[in-house]
Amino acid sequence: MKYGILLRPSSFANYLDVRTLPILLTLPVTFGIAFYLQLAASQKKFSESINLWLNVVNLGSLLVIPLALNWIMQPAPASGIFVLLASAIMWLKLISYCLANREYRMCHFSGKPVIEVVDGVKREELVLYPNNLTLTDLLYFMVAPTLCYQMNYPRTPAIRWYWLLGKVGQMIFFLFMAVFLVEQYCFPVVKNSVSHLKSGNVPGIIERVMKLSIPGLYVWLIMFYTFFHLWLNILAELLRFGYRQFYMDWWNATTMDYYWRTWNIPTHHWLARHIYFPAIRHGMNKKLASFLVFLFSAVFHELLISLPLRTFKLYFFVGMMSQVPLLFWSGSLKGTVLGNLIFWVTFCFVGQPTGILLYYFDYTQDLLRAATGI
Repeated sequence: MKYGILLRPSSFANYLDVRTLPILLTLPVTFGIAFYLQLAASQKKFSESINLWLNVVNLGSLLVIPLALNWIMQPAPASGIFVLLASAIMWLKLISYCLANREYRMCHFSGKPVIEVVDGVKREELVLYPNNLTLTDLLYFMVAPTLCYQMNYPRTPAIRWYWLLGKVGQMIFFLFMAVFLVEQYCFPVVKNSVSHLKSGNVPGIIERVMKLSIPGLYVWLIMFYTFFHLWLNILAELLRFGYRQFYMDWWNATTMDYYWRTWNIPTHHWLARHIYFPAIRHGMNKKLASFLVFLFSAVFHELLISLPLRTFKLYFFVGMMSQVPLLFWSGSLKGTVLGNLIFWVTFCFVGQPTGILLYYFDYTQDLLRAATGI
């Protein structure tokens, strides 16, 4: 260890900033309003057009207020990103909740009740609309490891408490390891790269990108495993939630399209259900619908990263949108070793470390300008 042990108890303050509490306190308000609007719509207290606009305002506030408070409160970047991510997840869930219940409502009013087919759930045990409109049902969905709402989900017979305890222990360990790697190996490299970026020293920048790629990859893999394999399975076990496929073998990707479809299954299902297939039904071709999905995802990722860092240089947006041609061109490499090699080179060296260095450089320069008034 070149610099000794750099991890200090104070390091954890960057990940647990109390200035994010006002942002978190706004989330239950939107949650309650969304429930009331769907319940009122089922009882025809509002017209569909009024209900639509009330939902747009409510869900818009869920997106705008956390962004504005994050900008005003200026929490530590890591905490800001975490809170905005939590707000984004809730926003995606409530959009699915509102759209799905609107579909159920239209079928119910037209005399065509929706009967879902769910593995492991008997037909006579299925919840039907509007009996699903309860706070308990919505709360279960908001906590469940899925972004797509439905009235019924498969359930496991019981909670495996010893299995659950093991997963919780693993999650605590890997979270500590991620913080240690960031503080011990990533931050020193990133901080030492500022002079190279400022002077435009290309060999020095390349050297820093290469040096950051390995610890950066370890941190990404640890956080992926912690969230998608441990945390989501912990939630699923506590809720006896039956769907457990949160990712597929994205590491075997030979095309960028396969990677984006398999590394985050809950988000992929949401994008397919609420953007891709509606776009197809409205007359778009598959390529244009895919472009729309990628554009939505790129804008979302840029907001989650740029706003907590208070810098808007669109690196993430440009990086994601530059992959769009690869989505259509890389089909010729499907199933080949070369395709997988190109994926890993892009993933390890071109994408993440370069983005981290650029964002950190702009973040420090903005702080310097704010401190000096230049």
